[in-house]
Amino acid sequence: MATMLERACRLIDDLGQTSSPEEYARVVVDGIWELVPNDETTFHDIDLDARRTHVLSTRSMLPQMDPVVEPSDDGSDLSDAHGGFPYRRGLGPGEPGVIRMSDVVLRREMERFPLHRQAMGPFGIDNAVKVSFASPPAICRAVIVARTDRDFTDRECDLLTLLAPHLEAAYRRARSAGLLTSREREVLSLVRQGLTNREIAHRLGITSGTVRSHLEHAFAKLGVGTRTAAVAVS
Repeated sequence: MATMLERACRLIDDLGQTSSPEEYARVVVDGIWELVPNDETTFHDIDLDARRTHVLSTRSMLPQMDPVVEPSDDGSDLSDAHGGFPYRRGLGPGEPGVIRMSDVVLRREMERFPLHRQAMGPFGIDNAVKVSFASPPAICRAVIVARTDRDFTDRECDLLTLLAPHLEAAYRRARSAGLLTSREREVLSLVRQGLTNREIAHRLGITSGTVRSHLEHAFAKLGVGTRTAAVAVS
């Protein structure tokens, strides 16, 4: 039987073969599901500015229902980064890291969250860990692992912390693979290494103007306007 470390390494390898955010989401959810005992694993991408929650993939043993989110006492809702959704506490939008919900939300506080009352509490979901990816400030991109019977251990959280940078790097590659040409990905990879347009042109045997053109096309596809932003989301 494969050890936990062997399964974690296999997950990293499998994620490296994905070529789109949707394929990545399926692989990461299935991989975490097998790696850490849980009742529900979800990979979501939340755009706070657009007030849009996109669940890319989920795997669950729990009854499925469509939550109707009522306003909370303080007026927060699903699009509030620190209000209506307890999973979002402890790490701000776009901030990478791993956080256990019980470390940032007291159990007696749970009942004030509309989502908990309607879609978590009825199934006893008081325990969760969030693996959050670096993203633009208005984006909450994360894997959420939840279970009903017990909290997540320090060992499980440590494993997810070790995995987190690999999961994030694999997501960037999958996202780029689904949007960018091979040359655009190559140029951005060199930008990530700190090379200037002139240095990239020399490395690839092309002109600086061609490098600039590749970057402009990549920026448009990624929805960004700067080199720093392109590296952050690709």
